[in-house]
Amino acid sequence: MHDTTAIFVHIPKTAGTTLARIIARQYPPRARMLLERHDEGVREFQALPEARRAEIRLLRGHIPYGLHADCPRPATYFTLLREPIDRLVSYYYFVQREPQHYLYDYANTPGMTLKRYVEDRVSLQMANMQTRLISGVWTDPGYGECDQGTLKMAKRNLERQFAVVGLTERFDETLLLLKRALGWRNVFYVRHNVTRGRPRRASLDAETLAVLRASNRLDLELYEHAKALLAQQVCAQGPAFARALWAFQLANRLAQPAARAYWQARGFSLRAWLQGKRATQTTS
Repeated sequence: MHDTTAIFVHIPKTAGTTLARIIARQYPPRARMLLERHDEGVREFQALPEARRAEIRLLRGHIPYGLHADCPRPATYFTLLREPIDRLVSYYYFVQREPQHYLYDYANTPGMTLKRYVEDRVSLQMANMQTRLISGVWTDPGYGECDQGTLKMAKRNLERQFAVVGLTERFDETLLLLKRALGWRNVFYVRHNVTRGRPRRASLDAETLAVLRASNRLDLELYEHAKALLAQQVCAQGPAFARALWAFQLANRLAQPAARAYWQARGFSLRAWLQGKRATQTTS
């Protein structure tokens, strides 16, 4: 896979930010590209000269399946799916607490609830988004318009085009599969961009759960299919995989203090500290 362009279909709130930090260690900056702003990012990549596109070995972003058609190199995909109801809860409370999100004000409308947010149909993120991205239909069908044909496309793509089909809930196993499939090295990690303080799924009332399930029937079925595919991938690694997983998890726990210290240091801004110190001296 070393001559392949790997495409990471990053489904929001599936531990993709954590995985992105790991990805950054695997490819030099010029060999990887983050496609931001969804459709605009895709068009930006498509507009690059072919020679430049050929240099890129890792594409990632909240992008739908299909970009392999614009890659001069052979291409493969990987992704992480997440239990759909849990993903929706995490996403909703992320929007509520992220002032930069375009629906932040709406999500904080007085009286807004998760149930109402879904019923108002304001965001495709709340309606089979995992199926939309993996099938490649993206935003073409309107809210509630994806069907069994869309689901069939998504399942087929996972089976035929994805080197690794991972799950957020089985993140470590997914990492080891990616390491083996794509030739990665250091995959130790600490979790990033975790939505904290959000209610647990078990605390949702029956009506809210029913609305979430009704709006995400396809994602629920796709997730079960992805679970089966991941089990097949793990089984294909043989009995030694379980020992490798145990050793990795132990080593990763031991590496946590140093890793957290590193990211805290990365988050420290010397310039901001100096500006604050000058301001204190000026006012004193």
